[in-house]
Amino acid sequence: AKVPQLKNDFTSWRAWKIQLQAILEDEELWPIVNGEEHAPAEDVPLAQTRNYRKRERKVRRYLVTSLAHEMLFLFGAEDPGTPAKVWTTLGTHFERNSGSNRASIRSQLVSCVLRDKNDPITWVRK
Repeated sequence: AKVPQLKNDFTSWRAWKIQLQAILEDEELWPIVNGEEHAPAEDVPLAQTRNYRKRERKVRRYLVTSLAHEMLFLFGAEDPGTPAKVWTTLGTHFERNSGSNRASIRSQLVSCVLRDKNDPITWVRK
């Protein structure tokens, strides 16, 4: 599956999230991300545990390799963790009411206003 790249610009998050979820649902991997499916208990057959770990690595590969290089700072120098943790970390970064999110939106608005040579009120009313 062709996985889209997520950039740290707050504009591609929603589309990326929808596209990646569709890919993971199609490959029956989404339950690993949304927490419906967990690692098997220690007393289950080894083959079942190996199958889960293989599927978990695949999801993690989709998630991590679809991130632009500058996005990896979110995970510090450590292992990004489980697919569910990666998804949650990205959601927290992009969906929170943060100063960086507001700054990005403000910057995009100013760019559009200046490009069109309008004052902000005129531009918003368009």
